[in-house]
Amino acid sequence: FVDRIVLEEGVTSIGSHAFYHRQDNIIWDEAWLYHFVTLPESLTRVGDYAFAGCDVAEIFLPPRVEYIGSCAFSGSHEKIAVSNPACEIQDGGCTLNAPLICGHRGSTAQQYAEKYEKRFLDKLSNMK
Repeated sequence: FVDRIVLEEGVTSIGSHAFYHRQDNIIWDEAWLYHFVTLPESLTRVGDYAFAGCDVAEIFLPPRVEYIGSCAFSGSHEKIAVSNPACEIQDGGCTLNAPLICGHRGSTAQQYAEKYEKRFLDKLSNMK
C-alpha cells in the first residue's frame, strides 16, 4: 500500500479533490492512511477537499502557501502547521481538521484555531 505522498519541488498548486477519499462508498483499507506527506517549498495553493478523507499524522504547509481551500484537510490529522502568517484559510470547521494547529502568534492560523476551539501552538519547530 502507499504510505507516503511526496510532491516534488516546482509544484505550486494541489487541485481540488486531488487526494480525496470517500469512505462511505468503497471498502476502507490502509491505502488511504498516508503516514507521510511531503509538500514542496514552491507550493502556494491547496484546493478544496485536497486531502479530505485522508489520515496523515502531521501536515507542514510551507511559507509560500497563500490559500487553503474549504475542507482541504478534513481527514484525520494530529497537527497541522501553517507557516505563512497571512495565509488565507477558508472558513469552516473541517478546513484544518486537527486538534493542534501550529503557526505564528497573531496569524490567520491562530485566528482559525481560536474560532474553532482548537489548541494553538505558536511554534513551528520540529514540524518539517
